[in-house]
Amino acid sequence: MANQNRAISSFDVIRKLVRNLYLEGFNNYLETGNLGKSSRAFTNNLNSIRNFLDDRFMSSKTSTKKQSNPVISFDTREETENPLFALWKTSNSIASNLSFDFAIMDILEDYPDGINWFSLTSDSYSTKHVDLLGKYVSKGIDKKGVKVKLEKLAEAGVIEFSEDKKKIRKTDTTKLKQLLSSKEVKQAIQFASETCPLGVIGSFILDSLSNVDSEPLNTPIHYKHHFVFNSIDYEIMYILLEAINEKCFVEIESERFGLRTIVPLKIFISTQTGRAYVVFWNKNEDMLFSENLELILVAKKSEICSEYELYEKKLSEMECHMWGVSFKMETTSELEHVRFVIEYPTEREKSYIPARLRREAVTGTVKELDDCHSEFTADIIDSNEIVPWISSFFGRITELDFPYASRIKEDISLLAEGKYREERTEPKTKTKLRYLVNTKFLQV
Repeated sequence: MANQNRAISSFDVIRKLVRNLYLEGFNNYLETGNLGKSSRAFTNNLNSIRNFLDDRFMSSKTSTKKQSNPVISFDTREETENPLFALWKTSNSIASNLSFDFAIMDILEDYPDGINWFSLTSDSYSTKHVDLLGKYVSKGIDKKGVKVKLEKLAEAGVIEFSEDKKKIRKTDTTKLKQLLSSKEVKQAIQFASETCPLGVIGSFILDSLSNVDSEPLNTPIHYKHHFVFNSIDYEIMYILLEAINEKCFVEIESERFGLRTIVPLKIFISTQTGRAYVVFWNKNEDMLFSENLELILVAKKSEICSEYELYEKKLSEMECHMWGVSFKMETTSELEHVRFVIEYPTEREKSYIPARLRREAVTGTVKELDDCHSEFTADIIDSNEIVPWISSFFGRITELDFPYASRIKEDISLLAEGKYREERTEPKTKTKLRYLVNTKFLQV
């Protein structure tokens, strides 16, 4: 199966299919939400994914059904290279769009000093030209169309025009390849490809270098938290980044908002989950919003936004009050004040608790009240986002004041009354719960 050349016809469909296969698996075509025009199309796409992901594609049987679910499964801690990058190298549309470019590069190999570009569309070109470019000319691609394609290649730095714009030749990349061929540089590219946004570009670079150097690259880097899944959203991310760079509107369709026109301002990536969020201005509602890139189905650039700097300034003013990417506060135009005091009575706790408080605080101020107490204060857009962090200090909190404080105190009170699952709570955990509810926290 791995040797078959099953090209993926539509990456949008594959993106949806892979997401569901990786997260939960499917029983049959009817459960896919018709990810494909027919059952046969679904099966073909499924076989394409199975082909490219090889042994990472498997089936899991359920207890209620005799048939098995196709799923994508792998341990990211054991993967030194994102296996989902393979999907970006197998699309029919990519191969079709680039075949003209590869034909041009193949022709220029025979003309190191350059060739008149207009000869590519003339009747006097060589047999090789006929074989490589004939099908494009037969489809009606005239000199103007060829010139436009060549100018895009020149803009990308792949080829270069002569001063009179009549001849083209390959850009001399000898020095660049020599630089990239070193083991240290390759390892740096590989690390960037696994950790940076749009890292699949680095994977393509490594593939091109592997064709020159047959020596395998053994990386010393392994990942405890390897966020590989967001790589299937790189196309959406690229369009949004282009729009941010060009300061223009984007038309998106998302699972949460549906169709709307937005002004993308910045992309935030969580260091805990690896999820990417785009922060944008919705002009119709005159508000800042954020959206998970996983939920964006389609993105398309539109016209230039004349007020882009104004929206950038508004986001810049709000960033110092952001704990995450929530903008719930925009409806009330009021910041939510957060204050809590924690204690650390022992010498061992004094050595790391204050440092941890300062290190983990995304925004706000940390003040040491005395040798055993520190105070944290902040004005936040949506204080609900800070609840998990505050919860990590349970058992040390002596004072707490913020909009969700009553909810947290109620949860602790329920624990004090023993309203938790006794059968699933180990003795060590019970002891910790008793310590939690006996602190000064409940008397605040």
